[in-house]
Amino acid sequence: MTLKRIFRVSIFLLAVLAVVFLLALFAGPASLDVFPVFKGIFPFSGAHGQLSESARTILFSIRIPRIIF
Repeated sequence: MTLKRIFRVSIFLLAVLAVVFLLALFAGPASLDVFPVFKGIFPFSGAHGQLSESARTILFSIRIPRIIF
């Protein structure tokens, strides 16, 4: 394998990982809105308090640990 091919495969696999992460983040019986979730996850957005308490619990206690494991 050449270095160029390894780089292309690595980029492709990282893109697949990102898509699977996003799909798993929103998969579940409770629906979560997309924009408040992204604003709640990224603290630099300045809108950290827009997630409801139930959405914050679902996201940080159930879905993100499920993705990590």
